Amino acid sequence: MKWMIAIYFLIVSVEASAFGLGDMESLVGKTVVAGGRTESVECPTNGKYNCATWPFNLLKIPGKNVCFTADSARCGFSCKGFLAMGDDKQIFFFQTETIGDDLSSSRVQIMRCPDVY
Repeated sequence: MKWMIAIYFLIVSVEASAFGLGDMESLVGKTVVAGGRTESVECPTNGKYNCATWPFNLLKIPGKNVCFTADSARCGFSCKGFLAMGDDKQIFFFQTETIGDDLSSSRVQIMRCPDVY
């Protein structure tokens, strides 16, 4: 019985350490191109844009004038993360998780930031 408990704790600790890395392994070999606080950019209601064609999940890094859409990033009004690019010129958004210190990544498409005012 004691060896079963020991094996259980070994498996749990290995899973926890693997889970704690998140997508950090996919960061190897990439160059960070922008980072910091990231904000969601919503379609303005002043009629300047057609909100039916507004990009889904449009995000912006304030002060850098960098906007992008992310495949699967879960950023509410504000989050923290950075954009990193590999040798293949594909850019990813690495986002810090709200609970813990994990990183999650999402493929992005860089866009021109709309003038919302």
